[in-house]
Amino acid sequence: MSHALLAPSSAAVWSKCPGSVLLSSLVPETDKWRKESEEGTAAHWVCEMVLHDCAEAGQMDLSRLDDLLGATAPNGVVVTDDMLRGAKLYVEEINTVCGRSGFQTLAIEEKVQTSIHPECSGTPDADAMDIAGLTLHVWDYKFGHGDVPAYENQQLICYYDGICEKYGLSDMSEQLLNVHFHVVQPRCFTANGPVKEWIVEAVALRGHLNILRSAATKAVSENPETVSGNHCRNCPARHECKSARLAALDAIEYRNAATPEPLSDEAIAYETLALENAEAALKYRRESLHDEISSRVAAGKNIPHFGTVTGKGQSKWAVDVATLQMIGEGSEVNLIKDPEGVTPAEARRRLMSSGLKGKEADSTLEGLTTRPSTGVKVVRLKGTDATQIFSKPIGASV
Repeated sequence: MSHALLAPSSAAVWSKCPGSVLLSSLVPETDKWRKESEEGTAAHWVCEMVLHDCAEAGQMDLSRLDDLLGATAPNGVVVTDDMLRGAKLYVEEINTVCGRSGFQTLAIEEKVQTSIHPECSGTPDADAMDIAGLTLHVWDYKFGHGDVPAYENQQLICYYDGICEKYGLSDMSEQLLNVHFHVVQPRCFTANGPVKEWIVEAVALRGHLNILRSAATKAVSENPETVSGNHCRNCPARHECKSARLAALDAIEYRNAATPEPLSDEAIAYETLALENAEAALKYRRESLHDEISSRVAAGKNIPHFGTVTGKGQSKWAVDVATLQMIGEGSEVNLIKDPEGVTPAEARRRLMSSGLKGKEADSTLEGLTTRPSTGVKVVRLKGTDATQIFSKPIGASV
């Protein structure tokens, strides 16, 4: 599904950096961004399927979850346990609101057009309007790990505006409306927890909408400006952005500046904020450049002083418990820790304790374990590695 030019999902970026819209349209999507997007799309599809079951049954219905494990989503991504657990949490949260009405008020993945700009339209994951009680609930499901707050969430505010347009609410009705914004993140492990909520009177959202309208107008102008900040983290064009580069270089230039005289309370607060913002700018800039280096190395280019390595996770068994038990009995070593096998590392230690040498233990376990990849990582070459990079075959990693 193609996104609107001013997609609510990227409002947190274009509301602060109008130039990001044009710049992002000129930059090809990286494999990293594509993979995360495809996984999120599949996770949303699972949620949508289960919610439709609830709407049809008139009550919470999770029976489809067992059938979806290992299924293939419409975009070709295989459904995982994480997606099923996330969908369960998401539906249970919605049930706390819609269960009382039998899910009859719930709108699932219904596209809305906002009044912010003709190019600003989107599809809320779910929303429920109680017109009689003048209460609106809007849910957004995030499958990523990064903490997304509900408070002053620009994406949800865009959806709110579009939902009001859908129901044709008058200004007077909006003034009396109470809005509950919900963000559900099953894989977000922070103190905020996986479910966040912001309750606000609709009238208090007018200032936010004015900011969004102004930013939207600038974003589609002939010469929109780019503005660096924490929002750069979610911009796919950050590695091509001059503002992000200069912000990072400014942080480097001034990081060793001396601090004169004892600081006042206000001064220490201001400098701490400035340093934290600079640290974030450096981090996001470095991440974007690492992604670009990894992409170029994969394409066969040599980047001076840098290479890539493919990380490996801990060894895992590639055989079942019965096979592992048979291997252990053949070596007269117990490799079972009820009800499963010991770890591969522990198995090696036990084999060596039984009298086998290291190579013999490794030979016994050969083909029985696997080490999943943890992804490609950019590394800085040291010493002779930096000079040898130019003698390596094209596309070789270090």
